[in-house]
Amino acid sequence: SIVLPNSLQTLEMYPFPHCTHLTSITFGTSITTLPEGTFYNCPNLTSITFHTTSPPNAESNVFTHLPSTFKIYVPSSALSSYQSAGDPWNTITSHIYPMS
Repeated sequence: SIVLPNSLQTLEMYPFPHCTHLTSITFGTSITTLPEGTFYNCPNLTSITFHTTSPPNAESNVFTHLPSTFKIYVPSSALSSYQSAGDPWNTITSHIYPMS
């Protein structure tokens, strides 16, 4: 598991390549961008949590290399924002859940 600090705003391309042991990651309140290959070849990453109330800008291939069971947790008040955001968010709406 990785918990990123609230101060982190952006990541470099392919920040977690081939992290086969990564099962969960939590982004703080300031992340604004998910670059190409953010979750590239992370076959066991099943839980992604965002504490931002607006979905970060994301490259179209950010979520393509995740297991089919992955879930994204977002603030309850921001659920509709994430589900109605543009590509690639609109391609994974069935994976987006409110935090409990």
